[in-house]
Amino acid sequence: MRDAAFEAALNQRAWVCRARVRLAGDLAAMTPGYELNGELEAARVQPVEGAAKDSLVGQIPTATHVAYVRYQDLRVGDCLAVVDGELRLAADATQGSEGLSLQSADGLVVGAIVQLHSGTTIDEGVITGVNENDVTITPGLQHTHTAGEAVWMVNVYLVDGVFDVAGVRHHLKLMMREKR
Repeated sequence: MRDAAFEAALNQRAWVCRARVRLAGDLAAMTPGYELNGELEAARVQPVEGAAKDSLVGQIPTATHVAYVRYQDLRVGDCLAVVDGELRLAADATQGSEGLSLQSADGLVVGAIVQLHSGTTIDEGVITGVNENDVTITPGLQHTHTAGEAVWMVNVYLVDGVFDVAGVRHHLKLMMREKR
C-alpha cells in the first residue's frame, strides 16, 4: 500500500550510486569510482538544522543533510546525486576530454558538479569554465559519450547513516554530507 502523504513529500529526484573498486592487471586496486545502483528515484533532501543537528552530535557528526527515500538497498558509503537540472550534449565527447559542447549551458556555473551516465558507469566532473554552450570539467571523461546524451546537474552527497525509521521497510532516513 502506498502512502500518498509520504509520496507527495518526495519533491526531488536522485540517483543512487555505489562505490566500486576495479582491479588492475597486477590485481592492485585502482582508484575507486561510483556506478549507478538503479533508476532515478524520488527523494527529499534538506540541510540538518536546529534540534535535529544537536541530536546527531556523537551519532553522525559529519552529517550536513538528511534525506528521505522509499525503502531500498542503500548502504553507508553510497552516494545520492540529487538532480538540479538536465542538459544535453550537442556533440560527441570522447574519453579523456575535458570539454563538453552542450545544446544549452543555461544554469551552469563554475564549481557546479555534472554527471554523464553510460549504462551503469558514471563520469563526474566539476565545471572549471563556461563559454556560451561550451564547458570545461575536471577531471576529464573516463568514457565516450554521444551527442544527445543527458548531462545531469547534480548535488552529490555521501551517505554516512541509513535508518529504517518506522522499522517496517516503509522508508529510509539517510544522514549525509556534501561531496566536495
